[in-house]
Amino acid sequence: MIPTLLLPAGLAALVALAVPLLLHLARREEQRPVDFAALRWLTARLRPRQRLRFEERLLLMLRLLLVVLLALLLARPVVPLAGDGAPWIVAAPAVAADALRAAVHSSAEAAAADARGDHGGDHGAGPVDIQRRWLAPGFPSLDDAPPPGDVRTTISLLRELDMHMPTGVPLVVLVPSVLEGVDADRPRLSRPVEWRVLPAAAAASPGALETGDPASPAPRLFIEDAGSDAGARYLHAVAAAWRATHGQAGEDEADGDGDAAGEGRTDGGHDIGHGDGSTSTGLDLRAWLAPGNPPPEAIAWIEAGGTALLAHDALLPGLEDAASIWEDEHGQPLLRAARLGRGRALQWTRPLAPGALPALLDADFPQRLRVAIQPPPAPSRVLAAEHAPLLADVGPWPQALRDLSPWLALAIALLFLLERWLAAGPRRERGA
Repeated sequence: MIPTLLLPAGLAALVALAVPLLLHLARREEQRPVDFAALRWLTARLRPRQRLRFEERLLLMLRLLLVVLLALLLARPVVPLAGDGAPWIVAAPAVAADALRAAVHSSAEAAAADARGDHGGDHGAGPVDIQRRWLAPGFPSLDDAPPPGDVRTTISLLRELDMHMPTGVPLVVLVPSVLEGVDADRPRLSRPVEWRVLPAAAAASPGALETGDPASPAPRLFIEDAGSDAGARYLHAVAAAWRATHGQAGEDEADGDGDAAGEGRTDGGHDIGHGDGSTSTGLDLRAWLAPGNPPPEAIAWIEAGGTALLAHDALLPGLEDAASIWEDEHGQPLLRAARLGRGRALQWTRPLAPGALPALLDADFPQRLRVAIQPPPAPSRVLAAEHAPLLADVGPWPQALRDLSPWLALAIALLFLLERWLAAGPRRERGA
């Protein structure tokens, strides 16, 4: 274990080593000249050269050592903690009891065999101290009853355990087949992990794992003002693609309201919804594609909490500094959004024409537009086999370090007492 310094700048205090040296050089025994009669018969001679000589070298060395230890104390030396090589076995409470017992037994036997191999095949080696813990708050022992852990905190607890474990200690994690409450990315730990997927307990067995975005209603596009017929034509295709993807064509046809299919409006945009009086549970998106200032009903719709899609040359306060929510492959914004009241105003940055916006001709244009308007939620439930932790450079954590400052402080106190005893003790008085 190689010590490291948390604050290397504290070593700048080593310049104080010059203080004891200068004090010992300047301190000399007082020598008073005494005149006596025979001196008049002596001829003047050159004074002998004075050599650089330190007196009381032991006291000087103690003082220099004190300065060095004080500088190290300011630099905060630490030593990485190292384990004994025995792995930790942690299990999620949702794992089935029978599978858990078998897995823990096999892991313990494998760890014991590895430990005997490390001792050169010595079968008389002592038992291996393997930590067996629940992956639950506080990390209780596996010998205790399984705690009522929250399956949504499994990954967070795994990161916490990785922070507190000594450096270099292997980790065996036993998890159920499905994990909940996970992040969008696989966890990254400071050590390699043996990731073992076991059957889940019957009470905690989850249902079928959802694949993809949960079933949510597709946005409904209403074109209030077509503006340019060429631009509105592409939005008609987007509305049709949204309905076809989510099987809503029959529903909209039965509504008897052609606006849900993207037709142009002539009644000022009122009474938008299903023909049977029901309300839509998805996003209702209204488009005003005319240049200039949006009509008052558009502004009222946005401020009331609606979402409006405006042309690139529409004029509305706040759109100049709007954030981009969709960019092309070159990083140039295609669609930007700004808050207005309780709603959002979306504006194209280019005309709705293939020459200015080539993405209009892409087959996935409707889907990409929907993702920009309605970003999918982050995944929270995955197959455990596909969510094994990755080894990353995220350590060593401060919790895996042993601070040497208390021991340095004790050594400094003892050396200071010894220095005071040498500087003013009985030996000094006898010398005086």
